[in-house]
Amino acid sequence: MLDRLFLDPALVTDEAVAARARAMEAGAESFAAMFPAPRTRWAEDLTLSPTTLAAVTVPVLLVHGSEDRLTPMRMSPLPLPDHLADVRLSVLGRCGHAPPAEQPTAFRELLAGFLATG
Repeated sequence: MLDRLFLDPALVTDEAVAARARAMEAGAESFAAMFPAPRTRWAEDLTLSPTTLAAVTVPVLLVHGSEDRLTPMRMSPLPLPDHLADVRLSVLGRCGHAPPAEQPTAFRELLAGFLATG
């Protein structure tokens, strides 16, 4: 799974795999309670409609990895600015699905700037 999350294979270490496995085991019961089978219907329920998105009036920061293999840019962040009133979209190059882990300095700078200007 981490091979799909991270662009850089060097981030897929035995320690990272073990940490992810521990986190999944620790949250398995909660996850199953929140999203009972069949789980695909819950993914659809979590998708917000354009009307719901248009009602969001607070600033939104979207940070996306340019090489995200799980959620490609054309499917997720690119359509959102058409529906959000105040959105800042930042795309991090050489980055997969996990910008905070793959580009921690750039992510922290983006987040700090966003929170400072609100």
